[in-house]
Formats: sequence, C-alpha cells, structure tokens
Amino acid sequence: MKKRLLYLILSLTLLIAVCIPTTVAWFMRGDRTDMTLELLEINSLVTLYRANDGNLNGVPDLAPSSVAMKYYTELYDFVDPVSDYAQSADAIPTEVKMKLEMPAFLPGSAYTFKFAIENNSDADNLIRLEMDANDATDSSGGALLRALSVRAVEILRPDGEGNYRLDYENSRKVYLADAGTGSITEVFSSVLPGVVSAQKNGDPTVNCRDYWLIVTLEPRETVNAHIRSLNTEREAAGEPLLDEIDEATYNALAGQTLTGLGFRLVFDVTSDLIHAN
Repeated sequence: MKKRLLYLILSLTLLIAVCIPTTVAWFMRGDRTDMTLELLEINSLVTLYRANDGNLNGVPDLAPSSVAMKYYTELYDFVDPVSDYAQSADAIPTEVKMKLEMPAFLPGSAYTFKFAIENNSDADNLIRLEMDANDATDSSGGALLRALSVRAVEILRPDGEGNYRLDYENSRKVYLADAGTGSITEVFSSVLPGVVSAQKNGDPTVNCRDYWLIVTLEPRETVNAHIRSLNTEREAAGEPLLDEIDEATYNALAGQTLTGLGFRLVFDVTSDLIHAN
C-alpha cells in the first residue's frame, strides 16, 4: 500500500514537472508573436432634425408623445429627419455636409435643429463641427449673417431620475461675423468613442451623441459688443476692421431669410496603429 502511494506521488510530481515548462514555453512564444491591430475605419451615421418651435425662442415645442433615442427619451418635437453616412476604410478625414434654411427671422428669434451621431466603427473618432457661410443666401445682403450666432449644445446622459439635460455650460457661442470670406469657423470638436470603447465600457450607447444646433439673431448691442472685441484682435493683426450694425440696418432684419448656411461634421480616426513585437 505504501509502495503504491509512493508511486502515485512520484508520478504526479513527474507530470507537474513536464507540464510546467510546456505551459511557460507557450506563453513565451505568444509574447514573441508579431501582432498588428489596425483601427483605421470611419463608419458613422448622422441624422439631422428640424425643431417645431412656434415662438422661435430656441426651445422646441413639446412632442405629442415622447420618442426613444439611443441614450435618452426625446420630449421635444423634432421632425423631418434626414440621414447621411460618413464612411471610409482609410485614415482619411471624412465629412457629412448639412444645409440649413431659416425663414423670417425676428430680433431675438432662434431656429433650433438637432443632429444625432452614431459611431459604428471600431475606432474612436475625432468629430469636428465646422460652419461655412460662403454659399449662404442672405436676403438682407449680408447684414443678417453678421448678426447671427451659432451654438451646438450636447444632450447629456440622463441623471438618476432620467431627466433631459443640455450642456449649455460647456457649449461655445460662435458668431458668423467671425467667419471671413473663404474661411471655415469651428463650432466644436470632441472625441466620439467607437464600438470597441462601448464594449469596454459595458454601455452600447456610449458611441452615440446628440446635439441641439441653435442659430440666433442676437440683440444689436450684443452683436456690436462682439464686433468691437473682434476688431481689437483684427487691429492688432493688421486686418481690416468690421463695421458695427446701426439701428436702422438692424431693424430692417425683421422678416429676412437665410438659406444654404453650411455645416459639416468632419470625422477623423484618433487611434494609431498598434504594433506589438
């Protein structure tokens, strides 16, 4: 009996001694295996909505019934969705263009739109919203453009009670007066996670982000104060100064229309090639 027990112990010891080097060798060979992980893909869906806003105060009317979006419940009335795709198999920035039409401005009025972005690629993307007024048609001959501001406000993740939240605090107001002829004005930039990041975070909606886009006819004094601030910078740079808007010109903006104001969402891959040698 003792001999049999001793035999079993010796056999088990020998088996362990054989298995350990084999296991260690397997991991070492794996560590030396060349691996290239490529995350160079852009595959995003952008959907643009127009808000129903009866008094044009920048806050849409409440919707007849709530609508389930990717990561929140929409309580406001956004209609006429139009979708487009940004797709590229290469690390080349890809863009989606939008043209907005806004009839019959009044002093202090605002037109609100919403765009929803969904990054369905593996890679995180740098997203950049740019404004281009070069093809815009302004019925006032250009004065309206100079009096408008644009703000993109992110729709934040709901709080514990599921309340709708807008991140006004971290949004930036951009004046169309800032855009010179032939120039592009950036409204915001941010990193939008891809599906790999969504899986790592355990949240299948982290690759989605929505914004309100608000175009406002600013009060005359607000616009002129901004133009004076802008002229200080232009004077220091040796650039021509901008004229302020007089009262008669501003009052004549009532009822003017703007069509073809261009926005483009640019998508760029943020992940580099990862090499493990």
